[in-house]
Amino acid sequence: NQHRTNMLSALSQRECDNAEALAIVGHLLYEGLLFHHKHFTVAISGLAKRGLWRAARSLLTEMRDRDLEPNTISYNAAADACKKAKAWQQAVDLLENMREHVAAADVVSYSIVVTACEKASQWAGALAFFNEMQKAGLHP
Repeated sequence: NQHRTNMLSALSQRECDNAEALAIVGHLLYEGLLFHHKHFTVAISGLAKRGLWRAARSLLTEMRDRDLEPNTISYNAAADACKKAKAWQQAVDLLENMREHVAAADVVSYSIVVTACEKASQWAGALAFFNEMQKAGLHP
């Protein structure tokens, strides 16, 4: 659908402000144009660029409501939104949420959480998640 493609492309552009980004996502949801992992992930990534972590997290819930289980890439995009907004605890929560669902945390997942903790001066958390990443056999 060209309309969906144009809307997702606009969402990915930096020229689009926060209000426009939220309006685009609302429109895509209302029109039923988000129905695949990749559509949701592109939308979540567009929100992440702006640090709109609440909206990004709500899209993960919306995915589940539509019987789409968020994958690692979707979680990472939402966690990146949290990191950019300096919402380190929410990034940690998403990593923990991944464990409860079928998405497997990867080096990107851990790197986002380590960086989010670091930016919030949560040094013990950053070190703990770095060590956990290494114990999982993942290396940056």
